[in-house]
Amino acid sequence: MEQNGAAPPERDPTTRSGPLSVGRRRALGAGALGAGALGISSLVLPPTQAAASPIVPTLDDGDVLGAYRRSGDVAGTASTYLVLTHTGAVGTDSTYDVVVTSTLTGVEAIVVAGGGAGGAGQGGGGGAGGFATPDAPLTLTPGTYRVVVGGGGEAPRVPAASGSYLRGGNGRASSITAFSGGTTLTGTSAVGGGGGGAGRDEQRDGADGGSGGGAGGYVEATGGTATPDQGGDGAEPDTVNLRTGGGGGAEAAGGTSNLRRADAVDTDFRSSDGGDGFDRAEWCTAARSESGPAVGEAYGSGLYLAGGGAGYDNKTGSVNNAGLPGVGGGRGGYGGKSVANETQQDGLPHTGGGGGGLEDFYDDGFEDGTRGGRAGHGGSGVVLLRWPTAGNTFPSVSRVS
Repeated sequence: MEQNGAAPPERDPTTRSGPLSVGRRRALGAGALGAGALGISSLVLPPTQAAASPIVPTLDDGDVLGAYRRSGDVAGTASTYLVLTHTGAVGTDSTYDVVVTSTLTGVEAIVVAGGGAGGAGQGGGGGAGGFATPDAPLTLTPGTYRVVVGGGGEAPRVPAASGSYLRGGNGRASSITAFSGGTTLTGTSAVGGGGGGAGRDEQRDGADGGSGGGAGGYVEATGGTATPDQGGDGAEPDTVNLRTGGGGGAEAAGGTSNLRRADAVDTDFRSSDGGDGFDRAEWCTAARSESGPAVGEAYGSGLYLAGGGAGYDNKTGSVNNAGLPGVGGGRGGYGGKSVANETQQDGLPHTGGGGGGLEDFYDDGFEDGTRGGRAGHGGSGVVLLRWPTAGNTFPSVSRVS
């Protein structure tokens, strides 16, 4: 339309005040614009119409390494999930910034730290990473929230020489904190799992942590102490039956009758068994959807987080001489194996499970063929958030490290 006989000046499509060019719309990502803009190569919206079509942040798989947007149903209400995982090496963190521009209400959270590693040489099982959840739904006011997802504790490779037995490393902490502005949060920090002890005096006790590490050796020793409200204590050794202690799990202490033991042929009490984690099937099912990461360990009809690692058990009669790991990521304490299959005793990723203890060393433990080996690394942690879809705007997510 002309005014006073002159055509209005054209807007530069590359400027922020001008219409959205094709290139700019692509940069925003699929689904970032309203449905009316899809498939249109050139469109000029009046100011009032543009204001009514806000840009809603999205998160598609592959946009941010380790971060996923998911949907689910809670009590008949549509919910949105934000799943943040660990993607680095053991003993490291993965860090994200979540920028909230419009207040998020009704936010629930599960924060799981990395599990502790098992002890190497007459080793106890690693304790599960701490399991933390706020007592009530959160309200996140605008600001930047820093999310740290802790990796599992590292089990060092050690030679079979006398005195080389080592306690497993503790898992890394996970947390959600207000980084710039936003709401001060409570109940959103989890302590890394304690490492399992090993068969030397100064290394025998399990380490304290979110859940405590199991004690090593076949003499009197102490399991690690759990953080209150985050997990269970590690077990002491059974000096009569030559069993090291199992690591604690989020729901139960190490050395208690766990789900795997109840389903086993040999149902006797075993100090070498890891404590079970929590079944959070609803959360983990949503996190796993659409080809997502394998959050939680599947057992029966449940999906479990933060189970304790198993210690060595010389009286089970099994080929691998292992206690049974707690459900939720822990693995057994294998003996007489090889480098080729040593990962069997690692805690599962995205569970916070403790690693299994190692009893005996193996001939190909080192490149030169000398005896050595390692126990199981702890499983990495995970952070899960969810809120009602209606009335909430999805935040933006970026990877820090």
